[in-house]
Amino acid sequence: MSERMVARLLKAEADLSFGAWRQQVRFQSAQDLPSGGQSVSEAAFAVGYQAVSSFIDTKKNSVGRRHKQ
Repeated sequence: MSERMVARLLKAEADLSFGAWRQQVRFQSAQDLPSGGQSVSEAAFAVGYQAVSSFIDTKKNSVGRRHKQ
């Protein structure tokens, strides 16, 4: 399946862009890491963020958008 096809399906089925979907997958993957004894820094790096501050900012913005809808 091509990238374009995946992007179209995500938009049609979940009303998400590929970037938004990828972000949600990363956060879901990182959700249990700090409670499992890992620090927020370790969780951020484990899901592919290079800067902890970016991970935290993106997470805050994501939660804010979800609550405003």
